[in-house]
Amino acid sequence: MKFIIITGPQAVGKMTVGQELVKITNLKLLHNHMTIEVLTKIFDYSRDSFRKLNEEFRMQIFKEFAKSEEEGIIFTTTWDFDDKEEWNRIYKYIQIFKDNNVDTIILGCTHYPLIRSTIREVMGQNVRLVNPAYETALQLKALLAELDISSSGTGEEEFPYRFYVSDLADEFKDFANSILPYDVSMAKKIDIEKY
Repeated sequence: MKFIIITGPQAVGKMTVGQELVKITNLKLLHNHMTIEVLTKIFDYSRDSFRKLNEEFRMQIFKEFAKSEEEGIIFTTTWDFDDKEEWNRIYKYIQIFKDNNVDTIILGCTHYPLIRSTIREVMGQNVRLVNPAYETALQLKALLAELDISSSGTGEEEFPYRFYVSDLADEFKDFANSILPYDVSMAKKIDIEKY
């Protein structure tokens, strides 16, 4: 069984990536909003009862799914790496699949290098961990070279970076400016359905 975790800040396109993966695999998708939207119709998002039920709902879904004959599941979520409770939450999810002999975990997040060793420690050597960011970077590098549009790295452009997002460009720009060592002045929303 495969367990794919796609993490990232709010509104970066985790659900969109998950939906695209569903189209090309036999995997099921549990995106963050699926449990949230059910519960916010009844409970206020900020209440303890909402958080408790949201967590219990997801845990039960994972427990039942892990025992099924399905090929695997894709899960999208936010993850505050500075919050110990968040680590414990993800650990519990991973443990469910470990207990049911998951064979592959694919981590679709930009923070993969920060969590790889922890997940390896939890899962052991018999579970394959896949870093899609690294594989994507290798493919992009090869494509840019093939099209003869790769940079030599010697350009003296004032700001050589351009950011394209599938949703909420202003929110991405705010987030990027909070973590990058330079000012991100341009983030453009694109319609990925055109590509």
